[in-house]
Amino acid sequence: MPESDANEHDPVTIDNNLNTPEPRDPAGAHRDWPLHFLVFSFNRGEFLAHCINSIQRCAPGCAITVHDDNSSDAHTQQVLAELVKADNGITVVQPPADNGDSKHGGLYGNMQRACAAVDDNTLICTLQDDMQLVRPLRRADLDQWLALYNQPHSNKQHNSQQHHGFLQPAFLKSLGAKISTDDVSYDINKQVYLINRQKRSAGAWYSDVFMIQAKLLRQHNWQFAARESGNEQQARQHFEQMGYLRNPFAAWLPGAPAWRGKRRTLAMKLAEHNRHCGFYPFSIMSDEQSNAFCARDAGQLPIAEEWLSLQANHGESSLAKPWFYYPLQDQRALKLANRLELQLGKLVGR
Repeated sequence: MPESDANEHDPVTIDNNLNTPEPRDPAGAHRDWPLHFLVFSFNRGEFLAHCINSIQRCAPGCAITVHDDNSSDAHTQQVLAELVKADNGITVVQPPADNGDSKHGGLYGNMQRACAAVDDNTLICTLQDDMQLVRPLRRADLDQWLALYNQPHSNKQHNSQQHHGFLQPAFLKSLGAKISTDDVSYDINKQVYLINRQKRSAGAWYSDVFMIQAKLLRQHNWQFAARESGNEQQARQHFEQMGYLRNPFAAWLPGAPAWRGKRRTLAMKLAEHNRHCGFYPFSIMSDEQSNAFCARDAGQLPIAEEWLSLQANHGESSLAKPWFYYPLQDQRALKLANRLELQLGKLVGR
């Protein structure tokens, strides 16, 4: 790598026992940290509660806003109600109903509203409900990320320690056959990886999971497009290539059930059944494990399968590595059936 359907549930408990000690930070409490987590949610209550718990454990006191896309699932509605009732600083927002025509439902309208509601100097971190934080955040982490945006800028000379674009805070999914280690380079000044995904519709300049300082979006009058690919193209026009953090702190849960455009086809349900989709949360790193991870050689890529472990009491043996993150991944026949069912639904107005 060179450098450069709703089932009955038990009563909601917002403490999911993440089996990790409270993080310790010598700099004191996190409440003055200009880091705001924007969590986007739809109909996955168990996952949402777990995602929120992981933030509270790994980054206690950091601002959290849940933007729920008007979930119809009773359990998710209960989780949202409990979050509001807890009155612990978490804001829950449900926007006007979206028609759900876009691939990701009303995600991008929610993102636009969410990013418009934070202060200029706030560092935004977007997460999906099927994600979690996997290690305690340190003040040194936040200072390093903020410095990438707060370096003095000169039109005459580019500052090699300034980042004018999005950052990716999640562990890498297994690279797979389409990308090799030769496609990954490391910027030692910014402490980020750059991944050659030029031939893909997204992932080189933009991802729906990102960090960025709010004022940078406003400086370019950023308006989210209705597709991830459209946001990728927009980011290419305004920003430099997205940097994947050397030391990520979030991860997608593998084997999670999926919603696309608020619809779940028979093909999707069959794929989820066949592949044993369910709730497979990660164990959170201890302080010692996190420090060791951050001290590794940069040549050791932060690939989820290599650094993270599933909680033992949630069926780790049920998922083979490399993990899958979308039920229809590598399911060609079911993927075609899913597409046809969605197109038919549009024709009949369903």
